[in-house]
Amino acid sequence: MLAISEYARKETIDLVPGVEAVNISAGIGTHFSQVLSQTDPETLELGVNSCDPSMLYVGGLDQRKNLGRVVEAINRLPRNLRGKVQFILAGNLDLPSLQLVQFAWDNAGLPRENFLPFGYATDEELVALYRSVDLVIQPSLLEGFGLTVLEALHCGTPVIAANTGAIPEVLSAPSLMFDPHDINEISSRIDWVIGHPQ
Repeated sequence: MLAISEYARKETIDLVPGVEAVNISAGIGTHFSQVLSQTDPETLELGVNSCDPSMLYVGGLDQRKNLGRVVEAINRLPRNLRGKVQFILAGNLDLPSLQLVQFAWDNAGLPRENFLPFGYATDEELVALYRSVDLVIQPSLLEGFGLTVLEALHCGTPVIAANTGAIPEVLSAPSLMFDPHDINEISSRIDWVIGHPQ
């Protein structure tokens, strides 16, 4: 068995006793790398309000992705920041799940104009999104690798992520990680990066 992370290798061994499993790791795609190396960042900036802080999430919207806690974490930011954060979502945004996240956002009293579902993004658009935001967040309860984290790092974008699954193998920076069940900790990491830029 070939595994994309050490976490996945150990999970395989636990689930299939006696199996031989090898961690071959994973990485960003060839086309993404080509776009990254050939694209002038000035030509692909996308439409966020550059005066206000922006945070990007890339992925699906199933419950494992933990978006409800992210919305609550934004709601717990200091008053001067909570109403300014633009939250951009890119990826497979199925309508029923998106409506649940939108409901949580509206129910928290956060500005509707700061909730920005982008949807599916090409590699060109992903590079532009990564480069145009102040922060990328990966809050999943469990990931077998953590591609979003790696892509953001390659784009030079600050990233915070859950300390579960294989993500610590990719990020390996405890100060940028959080317990995905701890809303206050997620909120403090967001505040630390975009509320107090270095």
